[in-house]
Amino acid sequence: MKQIAWVKVIQNKYIKRCMSIVGIVIVLLGAMLLYHITGLRKNEYTKKEPLLLNWTVVSENQTDTDVDLNTFRFDNILTDKKTVYLSRTFVDKGQFQSPVLVVQTHNAALRVFVDGECIYSYGLERYDCGKMVGSGMHSIAMPKDGEQHELMLEFKANGDSYVTRMNDIYITDYATIYTDFLVTNRVTYALSVCLLFIGFVLLLLGMVMMLTRTWFTHLISLGIFSLMVGLWTMGKYNILQIYRVPIWLCTFIEYASMYIGPPSLLLFFRDYPKKADSRWITWMYYIIFWVDSGVTALLFVLHFSGVWHLPHMLRLEQAFVAIVCVYLIILMIACVRKGNRQSRLVICGVILFLLCIGAEWSGYMAGKYWGHEMSWTTGFSSLGTVILISILLLSLSWDIAGKMVDEKEQAVLYKMAYTDNLTGLYNRRFCEERLKSYCYNNIPFTIFNFDMNGLKATNDTHGHSSGDKLIKGFADILTKTFGDKGIVGRMGGDEFIVIVENIEELNCQEEIRHFQKIMSEANKAQSGYVYSTAYGYADSSEIVSDGEIRDVNMVYRLADNRMYENKKTCHDARK
Repeated sequence: MKQIAWVKVIQNKYIKRCMSIVGIVIVLLGAMLLYHITGLRKNEYTKKEPLLLNWTVVSENQTDTDVDLNTFRFDNILTDKKTVYLSRTFVDKGQFQSPVLVVQTHNAALRVFVDGECIYSYGLERYDCGKMVGSGMHSIAMPKDGEQHELMLEFKANGDSYVTRMNDIYITDYATIYTDFLVTNRVTYALSVCLLFIGFVLLLLGMVMMLTRTWFTHLISLGIFSLMVGLWTMGKYNILQIYRVPIWLCTFIEYASMYIGPPSLLLFFRDYPKKADSRWITWMYYIIFWVDSGVTALLFVLHFSGVWHLPHMLRLEQAFVAIVCVYLIILMIACVRKGNRQSRLVICGVILFLLCIGAEWSGYMAGKYWGHEMSWTTGFSSLGTVILISILLLSLSWDIAGKMVDEKEQAVLYKMAYTDNLTGLYNRRFCEERLKSYCYNNIPFTIFNFDMNGLKATNDTHGHSSGDKLIKGFADILTKTFGDKGIVGRMGGDEFIVIVENIEELNCQEEIRHFQKIMSEANKAQSGYVYSTAYGYADSSEIVSDGEIRDVNMVYRLADNRMYENKKTCHDARK
């Protein structure tokens, strides 16, 4: 029982608090280190020329001149498969060695014209086929001749566009475009890489560990959730484009991971409704999980069939995310009320996750509808996910520690119930239950009964400690002989039993001779004790009726009777 007490130290509340503090500190230090490393050369790569003023915007029904893209709204222009043209003059001022025009599109095909000549085209084939065009960043090489040119951008929305503003058009140098992008988005990049790394580690660890423990399936669902948020971050903020991933595929990854994320998070909490011990909370869990999973599957079917594209159902998915988070808070509160204190930490994690999502969503909405850029909120969802996953891992580690304690207790109790304390062999209870199972499953077996000689005389002459040594020594002899062939047990006192499942090559007489040889060697190797025994054996095939073993006790009694016959024969021989 000392082992149980030692393992229970893991659940000490002070150790839990220390683990929480250490985990949070490690995450914060890692984030600060990544932020510092990726921002060391920031000032070297921030040179760019915004093109936001003096635009002419032409759509099907209207023309706007002298437009400032900082304030101009595209709410009813770039939707429903409409075409919009933006034009203005452009002059190379010589400040860039290789000037590049950077344009961000939102689910729209793009063509770029300089002096009436098309120099860049993207997405027209997918647009004509009704496929998702995608959102992403385009870099177009511009002329470097110091002359004035007429620049025109053509946008063709395919019905998925949700853009209201277009204030991210600028000129920069080709040599620094991706470095500048990485430095500007270093926090988002670091968090997304962190989430992908955590996700892969959890997924692989869960797949390996679930071979021995079903508890670790939670690691798989948490790993999938981490991967989904990491992929969503990389898709939304164009990080995947750095690795030459096509724009349409980046957008698909962004939305697909957004839709798969909530069901995988819910899957992690599948055991918590039982802890809450509430029927309606359990029913709500299954309703939310299966509805969300079903809608997600339906959206993918509609997407691949060309009926709807994934961006169409963005608001529905945002509603599902809110519903899932609110439900998780309710679930955790119910668990706390049932005495599960670990759920308090999970509540904090879910609330922080919600706040981070809300902050990033507010920044997005502020830039989209009111023109107030809140770039500091970029990557907050990823940060909230890192915090939530760290807290969930802490909670899961405590649960696993508790289950390991329970397993350890069960193993100790099992050993106490089925093991002989003196010899370490199986006890009478275990042997009787095993014989009953053989009989129930009609498994043929052989019983060897042994009655050790000289125990009473040893106890009377040398004391019970010497008798115990004699018993242990005899147990070792039996284990060396039969330990790799069957079950060796002590029935009590000086009586021992060996149970062997019948195999064709089993020769009982040969096994007895091998046993006697080992016992003779043991007698030669030590002084003070002489090992001797009476034995008898019986096969279950000797007590069979209609092909079935009717009574295991009859097999045992037959072996026992033969043992006493052997004892009587040896006793008569000594006379």
